Amino acid sequence: MLAKRIENKHPEKDKSSKKRASSDPRKLLTDYLMQAYDVICLPKYIFVKLASVYDGSYNGLRQPCPPEDLLSMWQQKQEYLNKVYARNVQKGTEFTSVGRINYDLAILLNKYGDYLAWKEKQSLAMEKQQSASQVDYEKIIGTKQP
Repeated sequence: MLAKRIENKHPEKDKSSKKRASSDPRKLLTDYLMQAYDVICLPKYIFVKLASVYDGSYNGLRQPCPPEDLLSMWQQKQEYLNKVYARNVQKGTEFTSVGRINYDLAILLNKYGDYLAWKEKQSLAMEKQQSASQVDYEKIIGTKQP
């Protein structure tokens, strides 16, 4: 027997709720983790741990780490994290997908200070580039226009 598909009476409401959900950084991070680590469902303690990271109460964390920063770090360092995992497997230490998320989170939080320094350098470089790209046309023409 086939299951009957239930049609939504208000599809426009569905689309707007998907838009809102996709812009939520916490949702984006958990979606990324589920996709990257091939997990169907994350256990509750992962969400509790992530919430303590976001608000800065995670043990050993000096300041809160917003989900946007954590997602950015995870995406940038995924290749490095995969190499660390491959090294662990080679040494005989394997993790479940959820265990690996915990392990990789610890690595990323250990490097959070370096990430903030890198992020600050990037913003300063962008500001410098923008100020350098602004052309003073009055200097080029040689006289000021009234």
